[in-house]
Amino acid sequence: MDNTEIIEKVAHLEERNKSNTKRLNEHDSRIDSLEKTYSVMEKMNYRIGNMESSVDEIKTEIKNSKEQKRYEMG
Repeated sequence: MDNTEIIEKVAHLEERNKSNTKRLNEHDSRIDSLEKTYSVMEKMNYRIGNMESSVDEIKTEIKNSKEQKRYEMG
């Protein structure tokens, strides 16, 4: 292998390195974005769970109130 071939191979490897580095940086950015989205979704899931519990409690209270009125009227 002569010097010209070696220089060409090194140049080719440097270009591949730059390209791979750029792709990795893009992937890192996407991963960061996905992690933020996941965090937001976890918080939403927690809040929705609390809201569902509250709605169930309200429904139970309404049902009990209606039953109590029936007994009082009946």
